[in-house]
Amino acid sequence: MVVLSVSGMPFLKRPRPSRLSVKMLTLEPVTFTDTETVWHLRNDVATRRELGLRVISFSECLDWVANTVEGKSSERLLVVKDDKLGIVGFTTLGYDGDVAHIGVSIGSAFRGRGCGQQAIKLATEYEMGLTRPSKVCPG
Repeated sequence: MVVLSVSGMPFLKRPRPSRLSVKMLTLEPVTFTDTETVWHLRNDVATRRELGLRVISFSECLDWVANTVEGKSSERLLVVKDDKLGIVGFTTLGYDGDVAHIGVSIGSAFRGRGCGQQAIKLATEYEMGLTRPSKVCPG
């Protein structure tokens, strides 16, 4: 494995799977009903251990979601949904000056299946105004 850094945060580059399973993914703006799932994703044990991050309280996650839903945050939060499994992760979209930042969090149970790559593609297209949150097939 190779250690890389995105926005100063180290992460491990996983080997590419020999075959990506075909999944239909969508990006949808987060809603209050997604809060508990997003909270669990933000507190993924494997991710927290890899990056050395602290656990986020439900209250902190609820505030984050509320600020996003109510437009009080400049950051956009979109959930990544699989057509059969439901929410498998989320993306964040934000700017630092004229530099766009896309953050992706995929639940550990769904990693290695191409979901992260497709989430990045969808988020990039969404942010560039090429598409609204929509479905794509990997590959």
